[in-house]
Amino acid sequence: RPDSETLTVVSMNLMYGRASAQVVQELLSTIKPEVIFIQEYTPESERTLAPVLASRYRFSSRHPRDDAFGQAVFSSIEFAEPVKDVPPGFGEPQMLARVRVGGRVVNLLNVHVLPPIGLTYAMEQRRQTWQLSRLVARLRTANPEEAVIVAGDLNCTPRGHHVEAMLASGLNDAWAEVGSGPGLTWTAIGPLRFLPGFRLDHVLYGGPARPLGAGVGEPMGSDHLATWAKFEVLRPTK
Repeated sequence: RPDSETLTVVSMNLMYGRASAQVVQELLSTIKPEVIFIQEYTPESERTLAPVLASRYRFSSRHPRDDAFGQAVFSSIEFAEPVKDVPPGFGEPQMLARVRVGGRVVNLLNVHVLPPIGLTYAMEQRRQTWQLSRLVARLRTANPEEAVIVAGDLNCTPRGHHVEAMLASGLNDAWAEVGSGPGLTWTAIGPLRFLPGFRLDHVLYGGPARPLGAGVGEPMGSDHLATWAKFEVLRPTK
């Protein structure tokens, strides 16, 4: 459409950097996203992935860590401003990038909250989700003309309180609208891969954008499958 421009994003949890760099490259060659959200980005990921992605994705913000909470955002679109860690004081910082698509700002939030392992983690997970949902609500309220895309490993199913909190903050579930089938993303390795699995990785959106398609990638050596969505971002009216 002449009044819009498309934007494809992909989110992938690399399982402590164990995902195959070759399979990741093949996946990206097939999906051809403009923006890549990565969770569990480690120093090994930085060594194997960053150099091969640099030619197409010239803009990036990367925070490798040895634990499960390293993150990175790669983009073929220039960032409108420096990528931020949000919210302030968050134990496992999430990444907020802003790009311009068709003359409109798109806020891109890369998310990875704690898994609900035990009561302490479960309570902290709820606190994290509440903070992130409040951040999204502020973005939607302060700048209703801007689009918001939240993608990553929310460590909950589509009916879990994490997703519900994000939907209540003004977002929609891209897979629920245009995906085909259950869209299961976990687990992709080990004995549990023979069970039905769960959709723990999500792409949510809000504002002047609408999803055109959504999908799940092939196994890449991680316990998660990548998930992607293609959006139509409406141009501002003059």
